[in-house]
Amino acid sequence: MFRRQPELTPEPILLNTRQTAKLLNISERTVFTLIKEGKLPSVKIGRCLRFSVADLEAFITQAREKQ
Repeated sequence: MFRRQPELTPEPILLNTRQTAKLLNISERTVFTLIKEGKLPSVKIGRCLRFSVADLEAFITQAREKQ
């Protein structure tokens, strides 16, 4: 009779290193290399590195344009 609407969970704004590597289909080591080379922006919160979803989308777009 009543339909339950699925609960909407907000997408994360920031991802950790493992999530970023999985999203980009690269190793965590490559993520750190890209940070060191200044190619992948990150945010340091305390001792943790986080990556903005918007920055990752821009990184992907930039990589596509270089091809």
